[in-house]
Amino acid sequence: MKDRSRFRPPDLELLGSRPSRRRILRHVAQIVGGVSALGLSAGSARAEQVRPTPSQVAGPHYPKEKPGEADWNLLSVGDGAPPAGEPLELHGTVTTRSERPIAGARVEIWQADNQGIYDHPRDPDRTRFDHRFQGYGALDTGADGKYRFLTLMPVPYGGRPPHIHVTIRRVGAEALTTQLYLKDHPENDRDGLFALMLYPGQKKLMIDPRDATLDNGMRGKSARFDFVVF
Repeated sequence: MKDRSRFRPPDLELLGSRPSRRRILRHVAQIVGGVSALGLSAGSARAEQVRPTPSQVAGPHYPKEKPGEADWNLLSVGDGAPPAGEPLELHGTVTTRSERPIAGARVEIWQADNQGIYDHPRDPDRTRFDHRFQGYGALDTGADGKYRFLTLMPVPYGGRPPHIHVTIRRVGAEALTTQLYLKDHPENDRDGLFALMLYPGQKKLMIDPRDATLDNGMRGKSARFDFVVF
């Protein structure tokens, strides 16, 4: 028959053959404290993961043909005059959920001109599109994950609030497609797509343009939006 007096719980073995009540309680407190610290560490790690930017549909007007100058400056087409409308500088960063900058991400934007017309075959008013406006732009983020476009303040069209379409690609694959809206615009709350766009904890898809002096002393607006992708 086994001598059960030789068997003790493992934790008590560490404390010696005759552990005092105080030593037992101190040891238990250390264990509980260690578990709590692990829990807090895991919680902190989760807290560092920010929510990804909400996605939205691309819509029907993604360019069938990219303009010859598919660059960051949508206000300069050849040597022509600038388009009608108010200039907007849209800038920010593209990062991961752990807030690490993503270098080499391809950022594309497209939108209607100042009349609410897209340069697209599906727009019935395409013949009146302002060709002084590029309508589409693309660039690759630098090592710091930053992007910057010169474009126009978006205007309403077809019953929808003003918005700018955005697609971000990583290593050639689509990482995010979404739309940016103007903060506090009265048409926002009447738009079904805008109303359905958020999940708990996600950053709203809105920009807040402020008066600014842009390139070459040009007066316009400036707005920042930071994208978070997987």
